[in-house]
Amino acid sequence: MIAGAVPDALFRIDANAGFAAKDAIALMDRLTRGGIAIACFEQPCGEDDLAGMAEVAAHIEAPVVADESVKHVDDVRRLADARAADGVNLKL
Repeated sequence: MIAGAVPDALFRIDANAGFAAKDAIALMDRLTRGGIAIACFEQPCGEDDLAGMAEVAAHIEAPVVADESVKHVDDVRRLADARAADGVNLKL
């Protein structure tokens, strides 16, 4: 396991919108209980699942970062209003 070989490793988890909120939270719980240091959790839930993203953000310590959810500046406002992300990953 990488964390064992590199004890100071800091992981960025990118789910590519692949989880339901409860599954994303369960994954993060397992990782943190296992001593894995998480820098951020990118797009844990579907791009239109603001409620799921907000649930994850409320239940984990690591910042939730939106990616697929952001296509326009209005999307950033929606995410902020829903408290669904702590940051945004923008690709130029």
